[in-house]
Amino acid sequence: VSFVSLEKIQLRQGESDEFSVQVLNSGARFLNKCSLGAEGGISPWIVPNNNEVASLSSGQRLEYHFNVNVPRDTRAGDYSANLFVSCNETRGEGSMDIEIISADFNFKMDRYDRVDANTLRVYYTLESFLDENQDVKMRYSLLNSEGNSLANDEKVVSLEAKANQGFSLDIALPKDSFGEFLLEFDLSTEKDNSLVRESVALSQSGITGFFISNENRDSLLKFGGVIVGLIVIFILFRLFYRRKILKGKVKARKRR
Repeated sequence: VSFVSLEKIQLRQGESDEFSVQVLNSGARFLNKCSLGAEGGISPWIVPNNNEVASLSSGQRLEYHFNVNVPRDTRAGDYSANLFVSCNETRGEGSMDIEIISADFNFKMDRYDRVDANTLRVYYTLESFLDENQDVKMRYSLLNSEGNSLANDEKVVSLEAKANQGFSLDIALPKDSFGEFLLEFDLSTEKDNSLVRESVALSQSGITGFFISNENRDSLLKFGGVIVGLIVIFILFRLFYRRKILKGKVKARKRR
């Protein structure tokens, strides 16, 4: 069994698409339970259709389908995917070239902060790979565990040429928003698009009724550590001081 042809494919960083290949039973035997697979360095990008398991008679051709999912942080350049068709009786292999071209931009969510009961502040970075300014359209949604959108909106972010810029975004939260959520960003330009999903944990208010932001929580933890350290030093000093006084009293008794 062999591949009829494996043409070079071209994808952008972060892009996903479906492709197909043809295989041929070039032998004289009947082949049972033949399926497509991938192995090697970039095999995690390759997702064959697991439902396509077939038998091939001598001289028969069959088309298999698969998806290629390129991670957004993949470097632009040429890659090679190792494909194989595995049957009960034999196995055929082939190499497919994949060219990854640079995306227009890259998005990264740096951190988030619940500044009050009704506002979630998101800090993110946009990096431009173009030699000219561009506008990035950003749609965002806060999704609950059932996939329902609790808050959504869109905005256009102006990104300078070859820039790596930091931004912040305030998202209005509905009442009593706490627990685990998914923050979805759908970003696009005229030639490029990217879908990013990040997990978000929203805390409840404390005893005082106020929300403690992530940044303030870190500061409080550091402050608490300093206080605990000072208490320990104070206790050790007291013990040392008492021990010194006791030694002085013992020496005084011996002199008498």
